[in-house]
Amino acid sequence: MTYEQLLMHYGSIQKSSRALNIKRQLIQNWRKRGYIPYDAQLMIQHITEQALIAATEEEIFTLRKEINLSRKGEACTTRNSATNRYWKK
Repeated sequence: MTYEQLLMHYGSIQKSSRALNIKRQLIQNWRKRGYIPYDAQLMIQHITEQALIAATEEEIFTLRKEINLSRKGEACTTRNSATNRYWKK
């Protein structure tokens, strides 16, 4: 799933934030990164009862690699899991 699909589903960052019970800053960070992390996509897929479908880990890794190449001019060699500091508790 893409950031754009998430916004189309909920209508705005604020509505997405409320529905997913996460901070708006996290959603804005996804936009800046250019992708939604795999763990977050799985959570969103569950919450939306599969109205939004998570991409595979390999698809996300490939996207991250492309984004890093275009931003830094170098390959991305690691798969970092999403940080949980922005999830509401």
